[in-house]
Amino acid sequence: MKKKILAAAVMVLFLAGCSYLPIIQRMKFKTDTVDKSQILSYYVVHNATDHLALAVKYFYAADQGECVRIGAITLKDGASDGYWAYRQDPIFPGEHWAHIRISMSEEAPGAYDTDAVQIFMYKCGSNEFQKATVPFRKHWKRVNPPLRCHLNWGKGCE
Repeated sequence: MKKKILAAAVMVLFLAGCSYLPIIQRMKFKTDTVDKSQILSYYVVHNATDHLALAVKYFYAADQGECVRIGAITLKDGASDGYWAYRQDPIFPGEHWAHIRISMSEEAPGAYDTDAVQIFMYKCGSNEFQKATVPFRKHWKRVNPPLRCHLNWGKGCE
C-alpha cells in the first residue's frame, strides 16, 4: 500500500513538471587529506525542468578567509554554456553540507541541453580555489510561469 501511494505521489509531481526523487544521482569525489579545503560529495535533491537543486558535502580548512561561498554552473562539451544562474551558499570551517540551486538565466533559450555540472568553492570577489566537475545530462526547458518550489526541497514544486 505504501509503495502505491509513493508511486502515485511521484507521478503527480512528475506530471506537474517537477520530478522529486530523494537521490537521483550521488557521487563521492577522490579526496586528498581532510586538512585541505575540498568538495567531498554531492547528491541531487531536486530535478525540475527549469532548475536543479544539489546538496554538496565539503570540508573547508579556513585557509581562504571568512567570506567564502560554494556555487555551481552547467557545462556543455566542457565549457560553460552561459545559460545558468545559481544561488550560492556560504561555507564555514569544518565538514558541512551546502545547498545550491541552479536555474535557467533570463538569457537562456526556451530549451537546451547540458552534459555536466561544475561545483566550486570561491573566495568572495575572487576566482574559485577548489572545483569538481561531474557528468550530468539534463534537458532544460523554460516553464511559464516558473515553478514555485518550497524552501524545504523535499516537498517539491507547485
